Amino acid sequence: MQSSPVAKLADAVTWLESELKRLESEARGKANEVVRLGDMLAREIKNDIDIVTLQAIEEARRRVEEESKRLEKEYRNRIEEEVAALKVRAEAFMNDAVKQLVAEIKAILGGV
Repeated sequence: MQSSPVAKLADAVTWLESELKRLESEARGKANEVVRLGDMLAREIKNDIDIVTLQAIEEARRRVEEESKRLEKEYRNRIEEEVAALKVRAEAFMNDAVKQLVAEIKAILGGV
């Protein structure tokens, strides 16, 4: 027995409705999958950023420590050089003072 056009149309509408429900369900599943993938990628990016940040901080600390040691050594050397120069000048002043004192004593003793 042949179906009437209305029955065929009803079957087509029923099939279309069931396909739309199936596609909606599939779309929801894909959307959930996309959200899960996005969450996973966001966590991976965050982890990568954390790792890179920690590496950058460690590199900065290392450079600061190296520069600090270099500056400390440089200033220690400058201080030692300045102290040595001051000692030389102090000894020279002391020698001049002793010579002047001896000359004054000789002048005083010679004039008595």
